[in-house]
Amino acid sequence: MALILFILGAFLCVGSVNAEVYQYTDSAGRTHFVDALTKIPEEFRSQVKTSESLPKITKMEHVVAPVRKSLASGKKVEVFVTSWCPYCRNLEAFLSQKSIAYKSYDVEKDAVGKRIYQQLGGGGVPVVKIGTQVIRGFDPAAILNALDRR
Repeated sequence: MALILFILGAFLCVGSVNAEVYQYTDSAGRTHFVDALTKIPEEFRSQVKTSESLPKITKMEHVVAPVRKSLASGKKVEVFVTSWCPYCRNLEAFLSQKSIAYKSYDVEKDAVGKRIYQQLGGGGVPVVKIGTQVIRGFDPAAILNALDRR
């Protein structure tokens, strides 16, 4: 209990801390900010700006980039793959990288996936079904084109 009181007391004793900030531009045109005049090379000390002459920061906000709407919004994407196929792995990596939601069927291990794959005509993997469109093989341009159609 004494330790907790000590820690709370330490936090209450901490006041505001002011630090001096110095700005200079080197011969390559790069701007530097340092906290001590001694950290500035001698040849650049004549152009130093102190924190009094720099713009004040009154409020910092964390800006979150807007969430990109999924490319597949409103379209059902199904992929038919096998575990040993390198093109299948590339396809799934591509879909994940593009944040495209999809349902994956391993046609050698999933009976439902195998049945749907055969109904689509089989013929090798990977097979991508986007809505009613079927794309055979790994074809990123065709996938994006199918997703872009309204």
